[in-house]
Amino acid sequence: MATLYEFLARLFKTGEIVFERRPAPAPERNAHEIRYLEQEFERYALTVPGKAIRFDAAPALMAAEFIRQAAWFLVSRDEPDTEVARHVEMGPSPRTPGQHLSADLLLRFAPQLLKRARALAPDDVLVRQLESNLRRWPLSGVLAEISEAPVTAPDFAHDGLALLYAERLTLAFRPAWEPQGAGLELLQRLRAQRQAAPPAPQPGPGGAT
Repeated sequence: MATLYEFLARLFKTGEIVFERRPAPAPERNAHEIRYLEQEFERYALTVPGKAIRFDAAPALMAAEFIRQAAWFLVSRDEPDTEVARHVEMGPSPRTPGQHLSADLLLRFAPQLLKRARALAPDDVLVRQLESNLRRWPLSGVLAEISEAPVTAPDFAHDGLALLYAERLTLAFRPAWEPQGAGLELLQRLRAQRQAAPPAPQPGPGGAT
């Protein structure tokens, strides 16, 4: 049976999720897995401008297990609803920039799982669990096609995370997910820049531009 570390290593290196059997929930703390997640986080955090964000192991581990279990239930369709609800659960809502970004390292993959789950069964418990958790973790949830407003306000107390959220929101029209105050002003500026940008040149005959 693949360990959580093996699951993560394959996901980050190839983008693939493969199961041979049902994954057993990982222990709450594993030094090897935490160190691996921290290394991946350090690379990921470099893409976020502003003050450095500290890694938070607890939400990172929760998100890793959340994605692993959700992916399993996506392919194993005969599991009891109670099992799905118990295992596809992120826990408390984020309160710090470190919690938001540490979870997003893995939770950014959840919208793709949600899309596939909806295609199989729109009213399934897996769909409901993915939606409800993504609404509590808005930095990742904004990537999903969810019309209902986030339960956790998209107020990240970090300029770089506010920018990342706004950039993600410019790719879709979701009024209920729009932030307030300075976050909304940032979103409006990004949308204006996007509209004012010249269109990309189209290739001519033979691929010439």
